[in-house]
Amino acid sequence: MRDDTTSGGIVRWLRDVATACISLAIILAILTAAQAQAAEFHPLGFAFSGTPVPNHVTVSEDGSVVVGTSLEFRLIRWTRETGPKLLGPELDPLNPTALEVFDSSMSGDASTVVASVRVDRFGNREAVKISDGVIEILPVGPDVRSYGSGLISQDGSTVVGRSFPTDGASRIVRWTDDGIFELPSGLQTANGLSASGDVVVGQTQNGGAFRWSEETGVQELIWLPSRPYITALNVSSDGRWSVGRAFSNGVWLQRQAVRWDGLSAPEPLLPTNLDWGTAAFDVTADGSRIGGRIYRSNDLDGLTAGLWTEETGLMLPLQELLTDEYGLGAALEGWQLTGVHDMTDDGRFMVGTAINPAGEEEAFLVDMGVTLAADLTGNGFVDFEDLTVLLANWNKQVGADAGNLVNADTTPVNFEDLTVLLADWTGPGPAGSPEAALGSEAVPEPSTFVLLVIATPGLSFYRRRKRRRVA
Repeated sequence: MRDDTTSGGIVRWLRDVATACISLAIILAILTAAQAQAAEFHPLGFAFSGTPVPNHVTVSEDGSVVVGTSLEFRLIRWTRETGPKLLGPELDPLNPTALEVFDSSMSGDASTVVASVRVDRFGNREAVKISDGVIEILPVGPDVRSYGSGLISQDGSTVVGRSFPTDGASRIVRWTDDGIFELPSGLQTANGLSASGDVVVGQTQNGGAFRWSEETGVQELIWLPSRPYITALNVSSDGRWSVGRAFSNGVWLQRQAVRWDGLSAPEPLLPTNLDWGTAAFDVTADGSRIGGRIYRSNDLDGLTAGLWTEETGLMLPLQELLTDEYGLGAALEGWQLTGVHDMTDDGRFMVGTAINPAGEEEAFLVDMGVTLAADLTGNGFVDFEDLTVLLANWNKQVGADAGNLVNADTTPVNFEDLTVLLADWTGPGPAGSPEAALGSEAVPEPSTFVLLVIATPGLSFYRRRKRRRVA
């Protein structure tokens, strides 16, 4: 006698398998037409001026706008749609040094730009704010002959610059909605500002690094015993992480990038070759990625853009990373990336300096691509390697790094996790992967035909069982 209960269970199980196979085929077929974004390299069409500190070029948090000071001391605004465009008035041909821009910065949403502008042939400057095309001259304190602005907080509430009173002693100043305030004396430059404007970092007049906040006032950051001079060049959006460089002389190879966690001792950010020098120019919100520069020699040919990550613990040459891990070798052919000067909070977008294939200085923007939850191998792609990891842990109670992308604390790896992985699918990974080694034509994305072939056996078997039951 046939066990109808057992037979019914088998049929239901086959039906579920068939449904899952069909769903998988449909999802992957859609994904072959729309894949997730990979890394991109964008030359910006202009070079920016000034020493390698963050307040000469900034990128908006969504990566759509870059603002910087050009080699001609003009304020430039770049977007993907327009390319580089002049922001502000044209030069006066009768007084070409007037209205030159020396420092600039932009709020996180790109709505407001601040700059330090020369106003006469004597080098006196004024601090200006540009919002919605309107130029506003920021107010000045008493007995000040010259002043300028170079930093604005991400939320646009605070501007920081420097004033030069008639007595000759420069001071760092802050503009807020409540007025203009001077920071204590003894501070040389302000280089970094937190997102809300309540933390400032920079260099003191005696060659040290400082951190200032409304709550604590000025605090001197610890220096490296082997290098008596040190400066903080930027700070994370929450004010926790500061980054900069330590040095003992003007030799580039002696420079050492550092990271402070609050007031902790500085952590050296070492390159892969200990004979090289390093400097740190910006840091992500969580302190896990730091952009800067590597000095492979004491001449311009040795300048290399660097990226330090907490995962590697090393400052790696950015160009090599983009070539080997992100497949941008063709786009970077003939380029020499020389520095990373500004990053978004999540580390996705970076702007910096470079020498282009024509041998000229040019700014660049790198889009590292979206952060993919299903990138289980950590190579910036979601492909068959990640799918293999997920399937190897199927129905196991493991963590998100092993494929349990949804409800890792309560459920094993299942179809919900597979759906997330497929939604993040980018296709073949970096140059060293098996898929990419064969070439995109040799290993195409799964076609609809192939996927339907996979799904057909389960569906056909289910239909045969159903017809037998009806008969």
